Amino acid sequence: MNLPHLEPLLFAKEILSKSESEVVVRCEFEATPTLSMLAEASAQASSAFSEEVAIGFVSSFKSVVLLGTINDRTYNIKVTKEVELSNMKQFSFEVEEVATGSFTIVFKEESK
Repeated sequence: MNLPHLEPLLFAKEILSKSESEVVVRCEFEATPTLSMLAEASAQASSAFSEEVAIGFVSSFKSVVLLGTINDRTYNIKVTKEVELSNMKQFSFEVEEVATGSFTIVFKEESK
């Protein structure tokens, strides 16, 4: 995964599985994460879809729901590619039985 993040804000550590529309990434945290940290880790995990370096920015999170108690410092996060339009991609995510939601990333358009 190609991410510009540095510790302690680099949560996505290892791609566990990958298909054209779904990835599962192991994410680790230095302390028990918050719901916001899990959402950010999900956005970082989406970088597993791309082999190339791409500059992207999360433009929105929606329908983020806390389903259970956050107890662990390591979670496997499943990210599913939902919609891809021009330089925007929408993903949904599941953090084991702890959280779900969706987010949109806008990628920087290449100069012509």
